[in-house]
Amino acid sequence: MALKASIAVGTVATLLNGVICGSMFWISTVTVPTLMDIASRQEDRLTLTLFQAWWPKGRRVMTRLIPITVVANLAASACYRPDRQSRISCNWMNWIGSAMYVASIGLWTVVKMIEGTVTTLTEADPEKEEHEVTDDDEEVSHVVERFCQLHHPRLAFAAGAFGLSLYTIVASLLTDEWLDLVSKKR
Repeated sequence: MALKASIAVGTVATLLNGVICGSMFWISTVTVPTLMDIASRQEDRLTLTLFQAWWPKGRRVMTRLIPITVVANLAASACYRPDRQSRISCNWMNWIGSAMYVASIGLWTVVKMIEGTVTTLTEADPEKEEHEVTDDDEEVSHVVERFCQLHHPRLAFAAGAFGLSLYTIVASLLTDEWLDLVSKKR
C-alpha cells in the first residue's frame, strides 16, 4: 500500500512539474519571441499594452502553481523517506532537489526580474508619446530585451525539476517491489 501511495504522490508531483516546464517552454518559444519582435519594431505602445495584459495573468497562475508544486514534491519526498527498507528510499533526495528547482523559478523571478524589468514595464504608461521608461531614459525595447534574456533560466529550472522527477518516478516504477506488486495481480 505504501508503495502505491508513493507512486501516486510522485506521479502528481511529476505532472505538476511538467505543467510548469510546459508553461516556461511556451513562454520561451512563443511569448518571448513575440515580445522581442514587437519591441524590435519600436512599437512601444503595443509592447507595453501586451505586456501589461499578459504579465498579471501569468503571475496569477504561477504564484499559485509554484507553491502547490513545491508542496507536491516535498510530499513525494516524505513518501520516499529513507527509513523504509526499500530500494526506492534512495530517491527521496531527488524530490527535494525537484522542489528546489521549482522554488528557484519563483526566487529568480522575484530577485532578478521584478525590479529591473517587470515593474518598469507594468508601470509605464502606454499612452505617453515618449516611451523612455526608466530614470536614465532607457527605451522600452531595451527593457523588454533584458526581460526576455532573464526569462530563459526559469525554463532551465523547470526542465531540471521535470527531468529529475520524471527520472525518479520511472526509477521507482522499475524497482523489484513494483514489479512484484504488478506480477501478483496477474
